[in-house]
Amino acid sequence: MPKYSKKVHNPRSLKKQLSLKKPRSLKKPRSLKKQRSLKKPRSLNNRRKKKRSQKGGVNTRSCVIKEHDDFNKSLSECSSITFNPDSNITEIPANAFEDFILNLEQPIIIPKKVISIGERAFYRCLKLTEIEFEPYSELKKIGKWAFAYCNALTNIIIPKSVTIIGDYAFMSCSNLTTIEFESDSQLTTIPNRAFTHCNALTNITIPKSVTSIVDGAFLDCLKLTTIKFEPYSELKNIGEKAFEGCKSLETIIIPNSVTSIGEGAFEGCKALQTITIPDSVTTISRRAFANCSLLETINIPKSVTSIGEGAFVGTPLEDIYKSF
Repeated sequence: MPKYSKKVHNPRSLKKQLSLKKPRSLKKPRSLKKQRSLKKPRSLNNRRKKKRSQKGGVNTRSCVIKEHDDFNKSLSECSSITFNPDSNITEIPANAFEDFILNLEQPIIIPKKVISIGERAFYRCLKLTEIEFEPYSELKKIGKWAFAYCNALTNIIIPKSVTIIGDYAFMSCSNLTTIEFESDSQLTTIPNRAFTHCNALTNITIPKSVTSIVDGAFLDCLKLTTIKFEPYSELKNIGEKAFEGCKSLETIIIPNSVTSIGEGAFEGCKALQTITIPDSVTTISRRAFANCSLLETINIPKSVTSIGEGAFVGTPLEDIYKSF
């Protein structure tokens, strides 16, 4: 019988055979590297342009508005906006320049044929410094919120043809120092919160045509020191909170056409020392002069038939009386 030899396996050599080898690190193929190297880097100028455009556009061109369709075009890169002299535009539509934050090189001049400025037309134009109206403007209406939050706007002259100013029209124009109404103004109402938080406004003259100053019209105009009314004023009503929080207001002479002073109309006017109430007034509503902490002199005429609760609370007046 043939002899079979048995092989004896060395346990150490077996261990070596079974041991796992570390896989070789995979190298990126050279072709992939070449593909990546072929990519062009972003232009630095392009990145800068993109960054500037995100901040409010690049001043590259002057824009001329000739017709209504021009309001639908992108105006974000305009360094100036003008209206064509031959334009027949009669309305600046709602939201036309809303949130327009570009630095304009020239004031916007509204053509005389424009009769209406729509709601929020210039809302929050943060860098709009000047707006003018052509002589003999035919403007009739300034819509709600039309110029609200135009923080760089410093003055405005409202044409005499304007009969309607919408609620909140100039609210929070924080650098608006001067508001003028052309003589012979046809405006009848200063509406709800029209000039609220115009903190730089120092004085105002109310046109004689105005019959009503509505709720909160000049609320919290912190630097307003003087309120005047044109001679022969037709004002009938001073509304609720009309001048509340006007902390710098020192004196006011209410026209002899006024019949009612609304709730909280002068509340918190802490610098107010004297006020003249005419014989035409019949109603002084609650808290009308509350917390006017320096109010020293007031004469309540015999025409007054109703004084609301707390009308003079928080004032140092020692002698409040009716002269019958």
